[in-house]
Amino acid sequence: MTIDSFQLGHTAHNQDDVREHYDMPKTKTTKLDPCEYCDAFLDGKEKLVTANRHLGSSHFIFEHVPAQVCPRCGQKYFRAQVVKEIERLMLSQPSHSPTVSVPVIEFTLAA
Repeated sequence: MTIDSFQLGHTAHNQDDVREHYDMPKTKTTKLDPCEYCDAFLDGKEKLVTANRHLGSSHFIFEHVPAQVCPRCGQKYFRAQVVKEIERLMLSQPSHSPTVSVPVIEFTLAA
């Protein structure tokens, strides 16, 4: 069972409830941070994700980026060191990086 299936529809659970449910020790080293969007608890583990970023009119796709991912809504959380490296890479724009063509579509709501 994952944290999201335990919490789905139950935002009232606190960190101790989640720790008890998963038989996790109640220590400061296992502090669970809540997602700032949906209040589900992050498990503290990082996954490798794809991150899309832009700088001015340039768009970048970063693959295999370590991030914590909210089990309920999918929001990605990056460590400061990772964000700094993403910024450094965007500014340096390595010439050996592959590029992709992306269509730009004007959105209009059908009446």
